Amino acid sequence: MLEARGNVWDMHADALCILTNAAVRTDGTLIMGGGVAREACKHANVGNFRLDAEWGQIVTRFGPHVFFSVVPPLERQFKWLVFFPTKLTPWEDSSLELIQRSCQELMDKMDSINRSRHEENRVQKVLLPRPGVGLGRLSWMDVKPAIQEILDDTVVVVTF
Repeated sequence: MLEARGNVWDMHADALCILTNAAVRTDGTLIMGGGVAREACKHANVGNFRLDAEWGQIVTRFGPHVFFSVVPPLERQFKWLVFFPTKLTPWEDSSLELIQRSCQELMDKMDSINRSRHEENRVQKVLLPRPGVGLGRLSWMDVKPAIQEILDDTVVVVTF
């Protein structure tokens, strides 16, 4: 795991993890009301494409698990946006156990993508805003030691 400072929207990588909860509204859209999730909706809702609607359907079907989503036609700064759950609802604190599971799932999915025959889809660098810190109300001093052994150097944890 590497660390960097900056705004993820000004950085370049193959993938950007969108820290979020797993709460889906009655209309089927994922609640993405704050932080990097809110910003992702601003960047990714293009034309008829709505990130919150697409991800709401996936979460309803598969639950709160990490998944890679092809980036809609936007700046193409990233090949992938990654659904990265840190808590189940927006009203609770992030869960260290869920963050650890999400980190492991991230590494497993990256490995699976990188073993594919399609070289253009490979993931060499992923940006991960500090998970659970900020709106998740956890301390980086608690989160860092819990995830640093799971993540390899393809993952850059970003401090805004």
